[in-house]
Amino acid sequence: TIFLLVATGAIMVLPKFVPIRFGNIGMPLFAAILGCVTIYMPVLFIKEKQHKPHPDEKAYGILEALQWTLSNKAFVIYIVSSIFLNLGFQTVMNSLMYIVTALLRKPEGFLPVIFGVCLTSVVLSFVLISFVQKYFTKKTMYLFSILGLGLLVPLMYFLSDATFLGLPTLPVAYVIFFILGLPMAGMMSMQMPILADIADCDEKQVGYRREAMFFGAQGCIQRYAIATTSLI
Repeated sequence: TIFLLVATGAIMVLPKFVPIRFGNIGMPLFAAILGCVTIYMPVLFIKEKQHKPHPDEKAYGILEALQWTLSNKAFVIYIVSSIFLNLGFQTVMNSLMYIVTALLRKPEGFLPVIFGVCLTSVVLSFVLISFVQKYFTKKTMYLFSILGLGLLVPLMYFLSDATFLGLPTLPVAYVIFFILGLPMAGMMSMQMPILADIADCDEKQVGYRREAMFFGAQGCIQRYAIATTSLI
């Protein structure tokens, strides 16, 4: 998750350092080529151990496996919440440039500053979460993360005003984005462990290890949700 955040930040600031010679298509083209190369590197250069199927294991196709995955009640509840959570979260990420330029009335070059405040908070929150996770369940921490995002994000509506509760808006924006890092870190760090628990529970019910199918189904569904935020 930390690498994901660093990569997101890099993509945001990269246009400032990479000379773009092909107009508006240059940066997306550069990012696409970089992504394609790095995606295929593990496929080409990492040799996996050969998996020997269990003697009692039946062959099944991907559509059948996906049907089994979507018939798991716990997964369906989790993935529905995840869809709406990603819709909200990614919409905010997509809107950062609008927040910086239209609401805060700052130049586009100010975007890395706002993202940097949020990123610093997220990294610090990972450390905090590593301590408090001993005292709370993953479900509780995930729910508090959702609640925190739900309470904080609407405050951005007021960033277009010159003042917020009598205070200058810019310092308030710093505080909002810094506090926002805690529920963001909770959301990011809890999703995979919860999915792992669902896969473990599923094995007890059906007798098969299907975590790869759960992970694949989650990724596919979440990517469509994220793509929808760009349309919104």
